[in-house]
Amino acid sequence: MRGLVTDEAGAPVGGALVTATREFMKGTDTDAGRYSTITRADGTFDLSVAVAGTYAVCGAKQPHEGYVDFCAWTLQPPKVVLAAGVMTAGYRMRLEKGVRVDVVLHDPDGVLHGKGEARKREQLRVAAAGNGLPPNPLYFSLSDARKAEYFLYVPKRMGVKVLVSAIDGDVSGKDEGPGLARRELGADVVYVEGRDVQTVEFRYHRKKD
Repeated sequence: MRGLVTDEAGAPVGGALVTATREFMKGTDTDAGRYSTITRADGTFDLSVAVAGTYAVCGAKQPHEGYVDFCAWTLQPPKVVLAAGVMTAGYRMRLEKGVRVDVVLHDPDGVLHGKGEARKREQLRVAAAGNGLPPNPLYFSLSDARKAEYFLYVPKRMGVKVLVSAIDGDVSGKDEGPGLARRELGADVVYVEGRDVQTVEFRYHRKKD
């Protein structure tokens, strides 16, 4: 398959990951069921499959660039019938920018930001779910200018729920104390026209003895 990846304005998108995944792929034949390539600077790509079939074709970029991988947010991704070893020309894919959701975790006891064995960050789970789909993990950023520890770009006009859970602790809302903390907490994020960044805040508490 030969194709072109563009943005919403029609400009080519270089360095995008294009992945084709065969329908009804068995767990044991991943080498013959999933193929990927990177677009050239002019947005074009070539992708050849070894097994004929119907493939879901998806595109993505580095998370911080703001493009949304729609295959992660839909049960019906775009599909193409491909023949083994045959290059079908003319496929076009458009990547769209999403709304950035920043997640801030307040840590009054300094547990999450401790060093060595005291550091419990790996026991936290931060995810987002939308339209009844399984939760998607949020990407973790250490170098973000806004100091948000977690962020994810979600499709515009899609309501999502951000979920935070802790194995060795509890979480509450930003302004809630330990008495209202629970092991898992969710916050709804509603798309607001013209707002490309939204922030949700949680507070981490040590697990009660």
